[in-house]
Amino acid sequence: MKDAYVLDVWETLADTPEWQVMLEKDPELRALNEKAKTDVPSKRELVRRFDEAVQGGKLTIVEVPGARSVLEQLVSKGHPVAFSSGSNYTNQALLEGARLKAYFNPLLITSDADTLQVSKSDPAAYNKLVNTLQGLDLDPKLFVDNTQRNVLAMVKSGEKLSPYHFDRTASGLLVPEQKEGYVRIASLDQMRELSRK
Repeated sequence: MKDAYVLDVWETLADTPEWQVMLEKDPELRALNEKAKTDVPSKRELVRRFDEAVQGGKLTIVEVPGARSVLEQLVSKGHPVAFSSGSNYTNQALLEGARLKAYFNPLLITSDADTLQVSKSDPAAYNKLVNTLQGLDLDPKLFVDNTQRNVLAMVKSGEKLSPYHFDRTASGLLVPEQKEGYVRIASLDQMRELSRK
């Protein structure tokens, strides 16, 4: 089995600066964004609207700083796996727009909605993801996501991936912070797996 490294896409590898502006200008969208933090149907509606904005060319897509160098290191050790709440179309568009798509085998770009049909906030999504990857002769080693709720769901799943919460608001976090069941990082290069030979 080859090693696999599971990474969220939006706001972990690729970003869309205009989305925040859209949230600030549109009270209805902002309210939906808040509700989506705890309500799965609202999350699906938010993802649908995000998909529309991507497909409509309303968002500039950029690489999250450090994503490329981290992916280069992970590719040298195994296979990066993109696992996102966005649709398969949007995941592909985000990776392509950030010029990161070449680091992923097309079979390893997955969506909780389109591919697994289980929300990333549900621990069952990680059981299903690990079983799917093992069926492809891959051994998942880590999971990194910018949403703490998803990281906690992965921890609750019982799967043995190293869990990382990529907290981009923690700019003062100079070293990884051990939390209960996961590690909080402020940059992707703080993952332990990157320092191992």
